[in-house]
Amino acid sequence: MQSQISRRGAQRHAAAGGLERTRAAEPPRPLRFAAGDLAARAEEGSRPLVRLRDVRVPGRLALDGLEVSVTERLLVTGRNGAGRSALLAVLAGRLPVEGEVRRRHGMTVGCSPRTPCSSGADRMVRDTYRMSLGAERAEKAPLRSLGLLHEADLAHRSDGCP
Repeated sequence: MQSQISRRGAQRHAAAGGLERTRAAEPPRPLRFAAGDLAARAEEGSRPLVRLRDVRVPGRLALDGLEVSVTERLLVTGRNGAGRSALLAVLAGRLPVEGEVRRRHGMTVGCSPRTPCSSGADRMVRDTYRMSLGAERAEKAPLRSLGLLHEADLAHRSDGCP
């Protein structure tokens, strides 16, 4: 009886060692956006960063009003065809509209394309970021500091869209 108990103990110990050797790697920490130096500061005043009034893009977007202050963040959600991409294009100044769109002086709104570009597809993600922002801003707010990509992904090739 004692040898049987001892054998079972040894089997369990061996099984536990096997489990330890085949342990799944810890999953990467979830990404969290950190605007850092790219974000406006609360001390920059109470005027909104962007204000939209009675904005219309025929067949794509109808918005009575939207105001985003310095301390707010905007999350755009909705079903297909609701106008999410149109809204982002309007905010970035890439889409002509009827109505009023005001951005704070000196502020720019970036908007990445939805489909990959073919030009420059051999560029690294960091290079595309630098080209999009400009060298000075990219240096002030390095891509790795934003929490958008895991460290390993920073060295991958981008789709080439600036």
